[in-house]
Amino acid sequence: MMTNKELVPKCLNTTEAICLNAAGYFTPCCWFDAESNRKEDPWIEGFFDPSLNIDNHADPATIIEGEYWNKFMTLLKTEPQGAPKTCWRLCSGKITNKHIGPEIRIHF
Repeated sequence: MMTNKELVPKCLNTTEAICLNAAGYFTPCCWFDAESNRKEDPWIEGFFDPSLNIDNHADPATIIEGEYWNKFMTLLKTEPQGAPKTCWRLCSGKITNKHIGPEIRIHF
């Protein structure tokens, strides 16, 4: 998405929590769970692949540390122009509470 704003993903730059929805899917933020956002972008829809459902994993960390999540986080870091429109709508501009820490901010 072309914009004159900077993409500053809260999922990478703050202590925002990862979302686990009622159906058992983790997403980087709660906004991805909205049906309209899922249909808007294949990256968002990918988080709802049945293979990423918590019921299919003994350890939830295997989802968040897995290939799909890593590819998405790499996209945000290295090719932000390819990030979903939802990211640009909700995470563009500056964040004052920056915290760049471990990639995974969830503890089981």
